Amino acid sequence: PALWIALLFAGPATRSLCYQQYIFTATRLLVRVNVSLVQELYQTAMRSYIYDDSVGHSSGKHAKSRHRAESKGASKSSQANLTSLMSYDVDAIYSSRDIFYIATAGPISTTLALVFLYQMLGWPSLFGVLMLLCLSPLPALASRKVSRIQRTVMQATDARLSKISEYLGSIRTLKYFGWEHAAMSNINDVRRVEQRHLWRRSVFVALISMGGELLPLLSLLVMFTVYILFTDLPLRAPIAFTSLSIMETLRVQFIWLSNISRYTAQGSESLRRVDRFFDTASEIKRHPDGPLEFKEATFRRTPIAAFRLQDITLRFKSNALNVVTGPTGCGKTSLLLSFLGETVLESGTATCPRDVAYVPQAPWLQNDTIRQNIVFYSPFDEARYAMAIEASGLTQDLQQLPAGDLTMVGERGTSLSGGQKQRVSLARALYSPSNTLLFDDIFSALDTHTTSLVYEKCFRSGLLKNRTVVLITHYPAALQDADLVIRLEHGRIVPARAISKTTLSLMSSRCTTPGTDTDSSVSESNVRVVEEALESPSEPPPIAAGGKQPPAEERIAKETSATGRVPRTLGKNLMT
Repeated sequence: PALWIALLFAGPATRSLCYQQYIFTATRLLVRVNVSLVQELYQTAMRSYIYDDSVGHSSGKHAKSRHRAESKGASKSSQANLTSLMSYDVDAIYSSRDIFYIATAGPISTTLALVFLYQMLGWPSLFGVLMLLCLSPLPALASRKVSRIQRTVMQATDARLSKISEYLGSIRTLKYFGWEHAAMSNINDVRRVEQRHLWRRSVFVALISMGGELLPLLSLLVMFTVYILFTDLPLRAPIAFTSLSIMETLRVQFIWLSNISRYTAQGSESLRRVDRFFDTASEIKRHPDGPLEFKEATFRRTPIAAFRLQDITLRFKSNALNVVTGPTGCGKTSLLLSFLGETVLESGTATCPRDVAYVPQAPWLQNDTIRQNIVFYSPFDEARYAMAIEASGLTQDLQQLPAGDLTMVGERGTSLSGGQKQRVSLARALYSPSNTLLFDDIFSALDTHTTSLVYEKCFRSGLLKNRTVVLITHYPAALQDADLVIRLEHGRIVPARAISKTTLSLMSSRCTTPGTDTDSSVSESNVRVVEEALESPSEPPPIAAGGKQPPAEERIAKETSATGRVPRTLGKNLMT
């Protein structure tokens, strides 16, 4: 008896120590795996082509069973897909970690329990084991169904995140036009689709849990029935209760196995999504160093895009103004992105210098000061900085801001207007030491007078005489001053001989800068103001020695917190 009593203490203690060691080791390992997965996803997204179907499934079978949200036009965004990969899918993989433990501890515990049952009941216990073997595939089949439902759940989640990201990006427009209810209705429709799939998944999960509890009890019922009916031995209390205790161990194992199978089904589907993302993400390939030149090159924006830049052969002039023009959707932006290596080169050759400054049509700003967005971690040069501020027409804007160039621009430049964000992005390119500048329709967010001011100070003042400039625009003055004019139509270049002076003048008469078509007649007083601004530019904002300016009040107020007891008048103030 002393040995059995010692084993009763040593067995559970050893099991607990082993289990706690497993928890410690598995948690430490999976935390590292979790961080590594998120980092690898981020790094892959940064250096690869990310397009909409890089996470979803493109097979015809699944394409036919797309949920109703996508059929209504719920656009999928790569940002939403990456968000779901880094959050939902990584967490699902982390939650399925116990599959390794159940694969080792489960068979050992089940085998010991079956051996003890055979010693207690004899051959009738084999009928219970046969019952377990026959019914064990049911949780596995339900887990496969959960895996398929999990795929639709993640597709619905991607659609919902895509809708929310789209509406959050244009929240101002929704507020201005009063489209909040329409946006909420669309989000609720997508959410209802997701909830419907979540309900189906929860039903199957509940069935798996119930099966995990009922299977051992049914097996025990079969064993006791066979033992009573086909043997002459009575079922006494020691045998019955000992068998119940052993069967309880089996029941716990099956319940655990059912839960692990559920998490494993979700984790395996998430692992497929992550694996498919890594397989379909094509690494961006930079072009060899050389002049801005294409030779019979064909490009796609993404590997699945239908639009192409076809058979492009051109070479931009160095240290000159090169203008690219053409109708909307003809591939002008894709042309600049092709030089940067952001598109897929299908055929031909391309070269591009290493030092290139690119100004996109949608300006990209950091949540930092205006000065830091212009300098952008380069050494501060006061004279060069003042020149960039003056040429981009930001002098008057900085004088009106309470903190000057130390004003925080906010997330995505929310504290600045569209024209100010565009000019800050332009000033960053002007301040950079790059010899090649790519401007993607920088006048689109500027009004007529600001466009004239910026163009005169940037392109007609000799500021860019030693730089190669590629400008996408319809501005008539730029078309006239350009050393080379390239016109795109349907992804192809119109031959240079086809662009005559008559055609150029016709383009100049039809194409105007945004804002000019609303009011073609400008008053004499406005013209006089523009002329005065061009002849006598205002002084740049004072900059202290060393490039530091006295601290001023920022436009974005920092959060404050109070300590101590909550005052009794707080509730009254909130209610009033």
